[in-house]
Amino acid sequence: MTLTERQQQILRAFVIYSQPYQSTVSNMWSRPEVVDYLKAFLVLQIISQGNPARHRRYLFDLTEDVAVLLEAQARASVMWKREQAFSLRKLGFRLMALVETLREQEGFASVTCAALAYVSEAGGDFLGAVEAAARLRWWLRAVDAQDHADVLPTRLWIRDDHDPAGLSPITLFMSTYHD
Repeated sequence: MTLTERQQQILRAFVIYSQPYQSTVSNMWSRPEVVDYLKAFLVLQIISQGNPARHRRYLFDLTEDVAVLLEAQARASVMWKREQAFSLRKLGFRLMALVETLREQEGFASVTCAALAYVSEAGGDFLGAVEAAARLRWWLRAVDAQDHADVLPTRLWIRDDHDPAGLSPITLFMSTYHD
């Protein structure tokens, strides 16, 4: 299967994003864990897109391209690849609904309360999670305001280029809930 230019760009971004994982395995595309990394990559891309309602078509296409990338690159049975690609598509569609909900005041409050309850029950760093949620809220507002003022070009996210530590509020928020 030949990848389109856009799919090749996504592949390059994913390879950079997954470098810590790649350094521990000989061939990541032959391992089932690659799906977890693709899902985390897709989460980062969809959550990081400013004003997702305006860029819905891009996000749908991106989700499809990530699924196609898995089908093209993974070294596994056709059935396994199809099941995992379906799972990626389903995740992408659910995330798009979630990110639009996060943009609403009540939606953000509801999602944050649920996430904080999860962190509390799991014995996680509750105060750290509260701070991460506040940073996420600030970041979402800032990027959405910037996109409303002047439509931002869509891009593939790997890290926050202006953060010397490479940790944007988005990646900090995600790591709070996925540890």
